[in-house]
Amino acid sequence: MKYLVGSVYPILLILIAVVLWHNDKIRETVKTNKKSILLFLLFNFVMINVMLFLHLRQEQFIAYWDFGGFWRKSVEFNQMMDRSVKEAMDNLWFSLNYSEYSYLPEWFLYLPTQLLGSSYPRFILAMFNSFVLPANLILYIFSLMVLGDKQSMLKKAFLGFFIATFAGNLYSMVFGYIGSAGLPIIASILLLVYAGGLDTFDWKNNVFIGISMIILLLVRRWFAYWIVGFYIAYTLAYLIKEGSAHSLTKSKIKVQFMNMLVCGIIPLTILLTLFFPLFKTITTYNYAEAYSVAKVGGAAYVIGWFIQFYGWLLIILLIIGFFYGIKSKEHRLITCLCVIQTLVAVILFNRVQSFGSHHYYIINGPVMILMIFGLKKVLDCLSDKKSAALLTASACLICINFSKTVVFGKNPKVDVFLDKLNVLISAPFPDLRIRNDLDQIRNMAEFLDKTPNEYEYVYVLSNSVLFNDDMLRNAFFPEKNEGVANLLVADAYDYRDGIPADFFQYYYIVVADPIQLQFGEENQKCVSILAEFMLNSEESGPYYRIIREYDLDNDVHINIYQRIEQVPNEVRKEISDRYRSFYPNNPRLYEFNLLH
Repeated sequence: MKYLVGSVYPILLILIAVVLWHNDKIRETVKTNKKSILLFLLFNFVMINVMLFLHLRQEQFIAYWDFGGFWRKSVEFNQMMDRSVKEAMDNLWFSLNYSEYSYLPEWFLYLPTQLLGSSYPRFILAMFNSFVLPANLILYIFSLMVLGDKQSMLKKAFLGFFIATFAGNLYSMVFGYIGSAGLPIIASILLLVYAGGLDTFDWKNNVFIGISMIILLLVRRWFAYWIVGFYIAYTLAYLIKEGSAHSLTKSKIKVQFMNMLVCGIIPLTILLTLFFPLFKTITTYNYAEAYSVAKVGGAAYVIGWFIQFYGWLLIILLIIGFFYGIKSKEHRLITCLCVIQTLVAVILFNRVQSFGSHHYYIINGPVMILMIFGLKKVLDCLSDKKSAALLTASACLICINFSKTVVFGKNPKVDVFLDKLNVLISAPFPDLRIRNDLDQIRNMAEFLDKTPNEYEYVYVLSNSVLFNDDMLRNAFFPEKNEGVANLLVADAYDYRDGIPADFFQYYYIVVADPIQLQFGEENQKCVSILAEFMLNSEESGPYYRIIREYDLDNDVHINIYQRIEQVPNEVRKEISDRYRSFYPNNPRLYEFNLLH
């Protein structure tokens, strides 16, 4: 039963294939290019899996935060499925409606992770083969349609090589982000639009797009920006395309109005009837305040990171593709759609928080299509001989860039040199994560796991990539789900989490010296003020004593404090007043629970 329920993702991929195959243009492209498609799949599968394996086998670290959170959720979901399918489905349903991160992508990965195993490297490989590889296949079919008939194998190989090695999809995936689950859906919608799937009113295509939109939203909530962008962008793109050709008529407007109406009503109806708590959260929750800690810089910052993430060579291809697509009647609709959708998504998203590397999954599909247009235009301007030379040079550049971590990841001198290539093309894999203090962290977790009694809770006052509570929690994962049984989830960001109101009731406090903060003291006073209190022996000394000390990498010193006396109300109020001076109008950010 569990394997039948766990096969939902292969079934979804089959349904996507059926819908795309039903389109005449897509079907003809696939039939004409069967050999090229099979070679692309083989190359993509073998090359990237080998590179991923060589990279991941060198890493020595404890996964934490989002980098390990999705892996943890995948293992936990598999464990629930093994215990009871009903338990797994109940938790899935609850997560879809009430949790920030749903179990839906982990459900998609159930069969692949059952086949590959539960370790972190195998989780990454499962994501690549389940999400990125199908998306790459769809985009390759898209590129073959762009090339048209009777094109040389060299051009087909060039486009295939570009798609397979596109760093934007690999970078965040290797970091452990599961947002790549949305890539096949986005790619299939864009391919269907390009193949004329919305030229006429077609119930099948509209239902497919509508259901795809709700799946995207359930995979990760921030795909809502892609969804909103699609409806706005397609409407404007269609008007631009038909208006520029002077062929806009009432009947065409009516058809497109009905397309957008059906494509919009379907996901909205599902959201309101089956996932109303999610709809309520999306429309009422103040995400801008909760994630204000992650909002940095303005337009210049956004543009700078955009260039750094994709690299100058791909940005040039994007610009060429934009002008080529706008001039071409055949490509004008999809070009306008990709440009407007990207702009809408980026603008709306950055009103809430700044793009992280994994948020680029929102725009990678449209951006890749523009780059494909640019690459086609460049290849069309070159002879076969020059194209072969360019392909060879590009392959060398990609191979050198891949070798940054796969071959030379532990060589700092070579690493610095290869980093300079990121000006041209972004790194396919993040730097190797290698810690020399894993034994210290695991010894700490083992000590804390054995020491407390049932209600003696452990709390960590540290929140950086060097040390945080998740490192203790995942110290022995997946062999042991909880590295420290009584470890509490630490409050990290002021506006999102508030302060730990019961802090002075916790029995063991773990403090890093110097104080470790991810986003700076102005956003993480829930960590810094309490850590300062604990490290000041004159203030905390009467109530806490140091029972263990550990030294970690980068000269981070860890003190483990045990509470020996109740902290009196006057001290609690004094610490509360320190918070009140920063947040006078928000009791959640300054009030501690007092003794009765």
